[in-house]
Amino acid sequence: MSKKKNRLKDLYQNYWADLSKLFRHKLSGSGFDYEDAIQNAFIKFSELDQKTQVVNPKAYLYQLTKNDYIDYHRRQKLEAAFIDSQLSTPHEGHHSPEDCLSTQQQIDLLEASVESLSEQQKTILVMHRIDGKTYAEIAQHLGCSIAHVCRQLNQSLVILAANMQASGGNNES
Repeated sequence: MSKKKNRLKDLYQNYWADLSKLFRHKLSGSGFDYEDAIQNAFIKFSELDQKTQVVNPKAYLYQLTKNDYIDYHRRQKLEAAFIDSQLSTPHEGHHSPEDCLSTQQQIDLLEASVESLSEQQKTILVMHRIDGKTYAEIAQHLGCSIAHVCRQLNQSLVILAANMQASGGNNES
């Protein structure tokens, strides 16, 4: 066996029980797996290059284990904060029944408002807002002037906004 392995074996035999007893006493009931942390400390110790001199191996192993415990608590706090933020933030696709009802009422109101428009206003509104046609394309299709298309669209939007506002809905135009 190499000199390094013998030294690590000796350290393990000399300090494992003391470190385990210390952390078991300090951390019982915390959910922290102190035995894994002590094991990780020995692994980190074994990975040190030969140039590194550790004057007090027990203190070094203790500090590595303590740092692991601190990291564990930081992760726990971050996870708890993340979970809290996820629970308190409404998610897309997850709406309350009140939100769904309110949205449905706004849609119904908007549909009724659109029905109150003239056929030409509905056609211009759909061609511009839904089909993405320009005023010139709509005017050419309907055989009227661009100014007429603009006026009709503006009147439509004013009517829709007034109806939505009068009924307490949001102005979505």
